[in-house]
Amino acid sequence: MTLCANKVYNSDTLRAHIKQASCYNRIPSKQNAKFTNNYMKRYLQKAYNLVENNSAKLKNYRVTAIKLNKLNKLNKLNKLNKLNKLNKLNKLNKLNKLKQNYYSTRLRLFLVGIMRAHPRFCVTAI
Repeated sequence: MTLCANKVYNSDTLRAHIKQASCYNRIPSKQNAKFTNNYMKRYLQKAYNLVENNSAKLKNYRVTAIKLNKLNKLNKLNKLNKLNKLNKLNKLNKLNKLKQNYYSTRLRLFLVGIMRAHPRFCVTAI
């Protein structure tokens, strides 16, 4: 088994633990290291860096996806709020129309009652 890691994990104690676990370490040495590890294969380091960079890009994409998801949720909430306001306005308009109809019929009935009670005040068109 091979363990690949960043230069950050370049320490003798970590290398000793890896050796005890009967694994190969593929940790590049730092530039200021006293001992270099010439056995570090360049293609492994390139592959490791490629995987690390792509995972970092995926994290960035995930962050942007989460932000977009939040924006979509906010947009949906705004649309729902607008629809609720429109529904409330429609209900109010319907209530106002019902009130107008109610009062107009009451007025009509009142006038009809006056006409029946006092027919001499009524002017009829022929």
